Amino acid sequence: MQTGTNVGTVGLSLSADVARMRRLLLPLVSCLTSPQPAGADGFVPLPASRPEAFLPGTGTAWLATEQDRYGTLTGAGLIPLQSLGLTARQGLISDSLADLALRLRADGEDGPAVLLGLNGLGGDERERADTMLLGWRIGPVQLSAGTSWSGAAAPLHGRPAPIGQARWTPADGSLTLAVQAGRYGLETRPRIDAGWRPLPWLEIGSAWQSDRGLVATMALRLHPEALPVRPPPRPVLTRGNDGTVWAELSRSESAATDLGLALRQAQPQADGTIVVAGHTLGLPGVGLRLLDADVARALKHEGSPAEIGRHARLSQAPLPPSTGRRLDFDLSSRLALGPGSDGSGWIYRWTADAGAHLRPLPGLQLSAALRGTLDDTAWLLQPPQREQPVRSDLDAYATHPVSLSRALVQGWGRPLADMAVLVEAGHLEEMYGGAGGELEWRPLTARWAVGLDAHHVWKRRPGSWRLVRGSDRTTGALALRWDLDRRSLSRIELSGGRFLGGDWGGELRLDRHFTGGLRLAAGLTATAEGPAARLTVTLPLGSLAGLADSWAELRVEPLARDRGQRLDRPLSLPDLTTPAGYGRIAGSWNRLLGP
Repeated sequence: MQTGTNVGTVGLSLSADVARMRRLLLPLVSCLTSPQPAGADGFVPLPASRPEAFLPGTGTAWLATEQDRYGTLTGAGLIPLQSLGLTARQGLISDSLADLALRLRADGEDGPAVLLGLNGLGGDERERADTMLLGWRIGPVQLSAGTSWSGAAAPLHGRPAPIGQARWTPADGSLTLAVQAGRYGLETRPRIDAGWRPLPWLEIGSAWQSDRGLVATMALRLHPEALPVRPPPRPVLTRGNDGTVWAELSRSESAATDLGLALRQAQPQADGTIVVAGHTLGLPGVGLRLLDADVARALKHEGSPAEIGRHARLSQAPLPPSTGRRLDFDLSSRLALGPGSDGSGWIYRWTADAGAHLRPLPGLQLSAALRGTLDDTAWLLQPPQREQPVRSDLDAYATHPVSLSRALVQGWGRPLADMAVLVEAGHLEEMYGGAGGELEWRPLTARWAVGLDAHHVWKRRPGSWRLVRGSDRTTGALALRWDLDRRSLSRIELSGGRFLGGDWGGELRLDRHFTGGLRLAAGLTATAEGPAARLTVTLPLGSLAGLADSWAELRVEPLARDRGQRLDRPLSLPDLTTPAGYGRIAGSWNRLLGP
């Protein structure tokens, strides 16, 4: 293994161009990752409630509904970062609205909280309502007051109107009482809310509004701290012919700790060093060359990871050795819900997938999966309006109790030290088959990356292996990715390109990983039809009898739409480059020899 960059005390220095980018983005990053204020884990927003200056706790995800004599409104939201919230909800006119909340300042002794809200995106202009709010805490009371730009006057211009809210919540957080007033989109009447949290994951209550009468409310919520602590999976270790010990870091959140396990099994080489390296399903990651004397002292508790890092060298690892054929299984369940085609309201589809993955060689994978539809309301959809629908024919796929979800072959590798490549062909997902690939350029110690993906696909017949002749199309996107933290657990991505329907547009997406495996993803997709919110919550359920990994997923996004659609790929190149990359190792370096 060729020696390269000096790791230093934690291994790490940014190149000049990355440092300049960091200075440009520092104000935004500081805003998004500033410390969470105490008591911020309040009740979650309801679909028709007015915004307030305080956000729920970081990592909170929720699904809320309210029922009155006119019908039901549904909404879902995420708080992926301390100062950022995204909500997808139904409005009084439109089924697909998105709200973006950005906390510009936390409340404290030196002043109030400041929150900017862009609300009602993607819907009827009468439901647009942008807000600028100030917030104060006075004992158990939270006060929010500011201005709202509603209707065609939004965004942030025209004549503002006052808006405010007062919320009382006792110290244990189990009850709440709120009074709201002010113009907010189509909402002009005052509203009173009362809520009770009998369980950490359940909020129930009622509200009263003069034009709607009594409203029943309920919300299901998920927070990382409420999840059971699962021990991290142990890495698969492999010894190379040159003495290098490899650790597979596919599911690792603390890559340095897993490399430390490899370190304990490594044998010193002739030059007095120990070499360990990481990989993800055969894609090489970072390699480390450490002084045997430093490691020996640290293992005797006479040294520290910081002292090891002073003399450590890192480089791009070569191809890992083959471990023979490997067969893995997985089980997953997905609940997808959101606005359907015009006039169908919100629909849902609950599915379960069973998959198998054969890896005969490093960097080569053959995958297949079956999908069963457990329940759905896709029959409420309007008939497709296009001769060649993109996804508006969802009902035709949901009617099959069991069908082939995917069957494909994938290969990945590193033709250059800073470039990773993935190619794939077959039935890529339930609705499309074809071939394509993905490139990612990321310098070894960089927190940024540039990606490009392109696929040529054909529509699959529902419940069949066959492809629809004459339905071929090309889709692809160019993406810029930036890691918001040193451990690569929070990433923002800006992409633009051609969607499956031939339309062009872009997407702003944020991914956040939490300890324990919980993953949140929030995105805004912009097309000629306007923006749409996409929210994903992925919760690992652990190994079933040691035979299959399992997880559950909630997706909230527009369903059965023909615009703004991309391939539903289960594995992308960032999923391979991140776990064994520089960020995960550098960010957890102080745990090299254990927690």
